[in-house]
Amino acid sequence: MSNWLPAALIALSCVLSVHPTARVETARILGFFASPSKSHIIVHCSVADALAQAGHDVTVIASGPNVRQQAKYKYIELEIMGDHPLMSSDIVDKRQPFWRRFGSFLAAINRNANETQHNPRVQQFLRQHHAGDFDLLLFGYFMNDFQLGLAAHFRCPIVVSFMIQPIYAVNKFVGNPSETAYVPGIFGYLVQPMKFLERVKNMIVAMIEEIVIQTMQDYQGSKYYK
Repeated sequence: MSNWLPAALIALSCVLSVHPTARVETARILGFFASPSKSHIIVHCSVADALAQAGHDVTVIASGPNVRQQAKYKYIELEIMGDHPLMSSDIVDKRQPFWRRFGSFLAAINRNANETQHNPRVQQFLRQHHAGDFDLLLFGYFMNDFQLGLAAHFRCPIVVSFMIQPIYAVNKFVGNPSETAYVPGIFGYLVQPMKFLERVKNMIVAMIEEIVIQTMQDYQGSKYYK
């Protein structure tokens, strides 16, 4: 048996090498990145480029010029409309209380997202593309909750792309537990490992994020569901 075993293994290797492998289908992916921040677009387009490099048919709709000129995806540029939300006078003015400045920030973000949604290129794209045209929506999230409805327009699954660690809203969308007992939230400026008092602070901040900040975001976003 020992005499023919090496030959059998070589023959098996040859058969496997010429046997047709499983066919990999190309997915049609739409990347929708409406953020006015170039730093956000860089992160989202990097993900889209990686998918295009893997052989998928990727189309990207994003604000401003293409940040990855050598990428293999198709790019639809949207001119940036209005001022950057972070440059709003209500936000820059530190004499205003935080809750007022943050409310102005959320309002500016949602206005910007709404303007993007009504951009002539976006409207034309939506008229020309319907259910079944895309297999996946890669969605750049930046407190633009109402635009998640684009997945319903195309009737396809959606993947949320976010620039940093998940916030409460992102965890809610994807079904991740916040795990505030040992995972520091972004608004608490804490790092692991956390001591007891730091855990208490983290849980308090998480409650504020869930009850106050998310409520403010829901209020601002609800204006654009009508």
